[in-house]
Amino acid sequence: MSFTDQLAGDLGDVFLNSADYAEEITFTPAGGSPRTIMAVVEREGERQEDLQDGQQTVRRATVHVSNNALAGVGVLGRRDQFAFDSLTWAIDEIGGPQCGMYTVALRRVLAVEKSGEGFRR
Repeated sequence: MSFTDQLAGDLGDVFLNSADYAEEITFTPAGGSPRTIMAVVEREGERQEDLQDGQQTVRRATVHVSNNALAGVGVLGRRDQFAFDSLTWAIDEIGGPQCGMYTVALRRVLAVEKSGEGFRR
C-alpha cells in the first residue's frame, strides 16, 4: 500500500471524522441544493481591510474538504458557498485538490464603512 493510498484512507477515518477534527457544515454549489458535508474548519478573527473609499470588517476562515463527490464537494467553483457558525461564507481562494482534499480560503464581510469623497488619501 502506497503513502497516497494510506492518506486517502486516513482522510475519512481521521481528518474528516467528527470524533477527531471535522465538523458538519453546509455546502451549496452554485445553482444547486445545499447539503451537509464534513470539513476541518480553521476560524480566524475579524479584521479591518481598507477600501478605496472606506473600510470593511471581514472574518476569514479556511476549510479542508474532500474532493470526493459523495463525501465532499466533487468539483469546486468560485461561486459555490459554505455555511457554518450561522453565516454564509464566500470562496476567496481554492487550493488543490491535493491528497483527496481541497483547501478553501473563505471570507465573510460583516460591515462596510464608506468615507466621504477626498476623506481617504
